[in-house]
Amino acid sequence: MRKIRLSLIAALSADGFISRGRGVPWHLPADQAFFRRVLAAHEWLLVGAQTFAEMQGCFGSAQQVLVLGQRALPSWAGPQCLAVASVTEAMERVAAACGQELLCLGGAMTYAAALPLASQLWLTRVDAALGSGLAFPPLGADWQRQSSRPHAADAQHAHAMNFEHWIRET
Repeated sequence: MRKIRLSLIAALSADGFISRGRGVPWHLPADQAFFRRVLAAHEWLLVGAQTFAEMQGCFGSAQQVLVLGQRALPSWAGPQCLAVASVTEAMERVAAACGQELLCLGGAMTYAAALPLASQLWLTRVDAALGSGLAFPPLGADWQRQSSRPHAADAQHAHAMNFEHWIRET
């Protein structure tokens, strides 16, 4: 198999949660803009079935969306959407199509399956505690933060946040 890069993008609370079960638990325009910029730069996307349903209408017509663990896609799924049984299968599809990178958008189970194979992470750390919910898997000691850019709370942002870029050292 040709080597491709697997990257993740996530926003998590100060106590390590990505959601309380459905959707994003905060409204932060700067994080939404950051997410959209990273998303727009990627042709191949990997999502879990629930995240796929929640993000309906967010994908560009030129993007290929691979839905993890979904046997049959809903009738509204477009022709650029394919079901895959594993992260490895998703990576194989990208490699076979001569793609360079696969971006994982979540949710929690998809992040847990993808993180061991990932080499890059775009992370927004939100200065808010959720107390419970769907957790992001812990990063191992082989992950190194490459950059960090703070964004203060303001009239449009109820919470401060930090935009981080991480690389897995191999």
